[in-house]
Amino acid sequence: MAIDKILENVLRYIESRFELFKLEIEESVSIALVRLIQGLIIGILGVFVLLFFSWGVANALNVWLNSTFVGYFLVGGIYLILMLAVLSRSGEEKLKQQIEGKVSGMFDKQKKKIDTEENTEAMVENDVYRNNSEI
Repeated sequence: MAIDKILENVLRYIESRFELFKLEIEESVSIALVRLIQGLIIGILGVFVLLFFSWGVANALNVWLNSTFVGYFLVGGIYLILMLAVLSRSGEEKLKQQIEGKVSGMFDKQKKKIDTEENTEAMVENDVYRNNSEI
């Protein structure tokens, strides 16, 4: 009878851990998707701001230089110089390391949370086991 109870408790514990694991994975994925969508929205809006600001500066340069196209070439040239400067200063490895660091940092926080919960559950189980063995 006692073995059946213990076996039942162990099975319920395993099922609970599996459900908890599924919920934690779901939470991590949903957090990542929200961040991705927010990043995309901010990026798209940023591109529009940059586009219209650049267009305005180019038009202002055209008026100032009394030309119809030189302002656009100047603004395009400034962006080309900025792009070359960024590409020369940061290699692909550095960018890759930064991205990996952010992603692994997100999962490390989740892993620490899981480890803390497991330690708490183990302490509770030890107390329950001790209390049952005293009876």
